[in-house]
Amino acid sequence: RELHATLSADELNGILTRIQVKLHAQGLEVGEAFRKWNPACDEELDCSSFMAGLRSLFVGLSSKEILQVTNALVAAGSASGPTTDSGDGGELERVVAAVSVDGKVSLPAFETLVAQCAAQSQLKDWALSAFQRLRLSLERGAAVAAVRRYSENPSKAHLSYNGFAALVGDSEPSMTPVDVGKLWSVLEKEDAAEDTLVGLGELVAWLLPGSENVV
Repeated sequence: RELHATLSADELNGILTRIQVKLHAQGLEVGEAFRKWNPACDEELDCSSFMAGLRSLFVGLSSKEILQVTNALVAAGSASGPTTDSGDGGELERVVAAVSVDGKVSLPAFETLVAQCAAQSQLKDWALSAFQRLRLSLERGAAVAAVRRYSENPSKAHLSYNGFAALVGDSEPSMTPVDVGKLWSVLEKEDAAEDTLVGLGELVAWLLPGSENVV
């Protein structure tokens, strides 16, 4: 899926926050980092010089992101302000718009913008929560796939005792037959089934608490 060319306010915020975190880890502010790259660096840079400066910082920005950031700043400077609302009464929009004047990027204004984005950003907390949800989904998928490999049921939706014992034995060889029996005893079985079977959802719920009804 192709990455879009235009950044949203949140995406710009996330990238600029990453820049500050990386630079602060080196004990640098934005202006200091640019002057370290070029001691004769002007406070106003054309787009090519600004992109070259960002590239020289080695703060984890792809070439596409460098272009996106530059385009966002220049577009905001040439317009009345960004079209998205940051929720802070427009102050951040005014700072963004002030970074680029006549196609050039002001380093002091850019440094102010980076600091404000980092101070106001709640994106990291949201991203941590989102990645936790993704991790749980990936773990669910892996657990379901692993359990189904041991299912003798045509629908692959249930596990017999033999399948369960094989799953436990292969996954954790230190488990004894007594251990397997104790684990089997806590699992809810399918009602009135001719064979003693455990539903896939029941087993995954024990493997990953909070994962009920995933299958």
